[in-house]
Amino acid sequence: MITCRLHTIARLAVVLACACSAADPPRAPSACAADAVTVVATDYQSSGVGTISLSGAPPQLLFGSELGGDPALSISGGRAFFLAREGAGAIFELGACGQGIGSFSPRATGDPATVDPQAVAALPDGSLLVTRFLVPTAIVLSPSGVPRATIDLSSLDGDGNPNMSAADVARVGGAAKAVVVLERLDDTTLYKLALQPASIALIDAETLAVESVIDLKVRNPFGRMDKHGDAEFWLAAAGDFAASSEPDAGIVRFDAAGRTADLVVPETKLGGSVTEVAVADGTRCGAAIVADASAQNRTWVVTFNTVTGEVGAVASGPTAGYDLRGLAWAHDAGTLLVGDRTFAAGQGYPVHLLSRSGDCTLRPLRDVYLPLPAIAFRP
Repeated sequence: MITCRLHTIARLAVVLACACSAADPPRAPSACAADAVTVVATDYQSSGVGTISLSGAPPQLLFGSELGGDPALSISGGRAFFLAREGAGAIFELGACGQGIGSFSPRATGDPATVDPQAVAALPDGSLLVTRFLVPTAIVLSPSGVPRATIDLSSLDGDGNPNMSAADVARVGGAAKAVVVLERLDDTTLYKLALQPASIALIDAETLAVESVIDLKVRNPFGRMDKHGDAEFWLAAAGDFAASSEPDAGIVRFDAAGRTADLVVPETKLGGSVTEVAVADGTRCGAAIVADASAQNRTWVVTFNTVTGEVGAVASGPTAGYDLRGLAWAHDAGTLLVGDRTFAAGQGYPVHLLSRSGDCTLRPLRDVYLPLPAIAFRP
């Protein structure tokens, strides 16, 4: 039986539940506030998943060893997936309140012990396309979670592994296409350096054939994509974290229908490497987390105009180190959530809630405290 750990921190109420085995999905309350936002939190030794409320209700979080120490959150087709990336890996589908409603393996027979699952693209027929960083094949799971196919992308990088990361589904001309980001790192170097431009593979959702590969003309796309409409995606291309004026890094808009990628905000305007991007639905307002080129990689949040690329004022930070992780707009696009790894004694790790006014002005609203740092949100 798995032993759960209850974290008691002033001003923080944690509702805890236990899963029976490492293969079970996490169980959390099946009812939550109408404005609840799913949150994934981790200190990279243990992890939690649950919800926070914008209206001030106490957070509800689950902690369990099955969640691992290197999680990611993937959102596609209105579905959310918690990815435990360590070791053999596991994928848990999450309900609206952060509760586990299904679990899947990212590995097929013959795969190495570790594949490092990165993202899940929910295909229209209920199948799941899972990208894997350490192997050159994406795996496709049937709606019941059984491996039914692999897609070999080894030819899309000279070293034989294109380092798949973010993934989602676009609708182009009435047909569904899986959108898969290929970081194309150099696997022959110790730290897998980003020495060449990244690309995106468009894969037909029915035939699973690679239809086209689009050069992003930027290096090191980092983290998840932010999808808007049927075929628009926003990406953070960090480039080299030790540099802050690279011409091939910044905020990118990818149009799957037109098969084009535009560098909307270059790194030279941001003053550092962009690590996450979130665009408010129905507006020209985007937000980004940026890290400077110092040894500490101090982080801050800025806004930007999605049409002109104009960068606004710093809305949060800078922090003392690489502390801001997790960025998302709430349901109404009026509140921005920002995770922060800066510990506040007697309270925990803050999630900053910032209120949007006017075209794209952000002001502090309040902080919600968690026992572990938040790294990802799902409105």
